[in-house]
Amino acid sequence: MGYAPVAYRQRVPVYLIIGFSVASIVALPSQATSQQNILVVENGFSGSMLTPPTLVEKARIGGSASERSLLYRPSHILFGHDGSRVYITDQGEKSIQVYDRNGVYLFSFGGEGSGPGELRFPTGAYFINENHIAVLDLENARICVYTQDGDYIRTMSIHSDELRGDLPISIGKGEYLRRSGVRPIALSPPGSIVPRNTTSTESPQLLEIVNEKNEVIRTLGLRKQVSDVIVESFLNSVCITTSDNKTAVIFRALNEIQVYETDSGVLKLIITRHTAFRPVVPGRDKEGKISADIVSLDAQYDPDGRLWVLTSLLSSKQVNEFNWFQKDLSGMMRLEVYDQNGQLITTISLERPFDSLTFDPSGDLWLMDSRIYAEVIRYEVRWPQ
Repeated sequence: MGYAPVAYRQRVPVYLIIGFSVASIVALPSQATSQQNILVVENGFSGSMLTPPTLVEKARIGGSASERSLLYRPSHILFGHDGSRVYITDQGEKSIQVYDRNGVYLFSFGGEGSGPGELRFPTGAYFINENHIAVLDLENARICVYTQDGDYIRTMSIHSDELRGDLPISIGKGEYLRRSGVRPIALSPPGSIVPRNTTSTESPQLLEIVNEKNEVIRTLGLRKQVSDVIVESFLNSVCITTSDNKTAVIFRALNEIQVYETDSGVLKLIITRHTAFRPVVPGRDKEGKISADIVSLDAQYDPDGRLWVLTSLLSSKQVNEFNWFQKDLSGMMRLEVYDQNGQLITTISLERPFDSLTFDPSGDLWLMDSRIYAEVIRYEVRWPQ
């Protein structure tokens, strides 16, 4: 399979997305066809869509908030089981900062170092049972386990070959979803963590579902394969989100979303998007230089089964040339919302930097800016009646 040459960029651009403004936006109509029991939805260029929801700010952590709630480089958000606590992994502070859902600081745990319970490069915090939280620390090559109140319990070393990913996504019934070949850490009962001691090899499958013994039960999807392994790595850069019995795979550098039935691994829906300003495909020019523009930054299902995607309309050249503090980026980045049938139903233009999103148990939207203002903001989503 060949790809058209694209302009040279040394590195993948920084993932950024820009606060919000709600306005009437020209919509992109969808065309749906069926191919071998797979629904293919092509979202086009013109038409009308639903009025976007209003995002009402409810809480702010970091940035211009109080000094007690300052963040240095937030990288991951975890909610307590009832949603009353928010655990923010702060790579700059080398700790987990804990707040209530109104942004009030409660406590922190971890702290820089290599001693018991200390952290050097935490990438995320995850519940491994009702009461225990695991934190993956890449620089110390280990996992630290704490109570939900931040009390240190134990540490487990990780083999160097396992530092390519984080903990798998729990999908219930003792099963865990991971990207094939790049998430080689599994969980086992009763809430302990078992490292995979063998080097993971690339497989043609894109995702794997494993049990608590780290055994592969089934696979989802196929990797996009080309002879150039570096180009292939860009093609298969994805973000993953699950809801009920659905797993959505959003290709970061392509205008494509695939939705699988999680239980069976069967591909049910393909969403193609012409919402980005260019249909660039990763590739090399005649001099062998490679480039890849990041289209999709992050994605999550909301509690009603709608798929939200953070989308960049900036090319890698624009990302490298922009002075983020001086340029007006209105309309260059946005949130896209798709219904359960894969149709784009609305977009929300963003005006300030964010690079990830998530929903808490009550359905509020949390947007995180980890690089520019080091800020996390909670919004209530109000759809038009």
